[in-house]
Amino acid sequence: MQKKIVDLIEDFLEYCSYKNLSNKTIKSYNQTKYSI
Repeated sequence: MQKKIVDLIEDFLEYCSYKNLSNKTIKSYNQTKYSI
């Protein structure tokens, strides 16, 4: 059971970091688009 909880937490953290990375990429893309 505890292993599953740890796996869920790791998956959640990976998802958060992936989402965060996507948001940063989108923001930088938008900034580049507007500055050109």
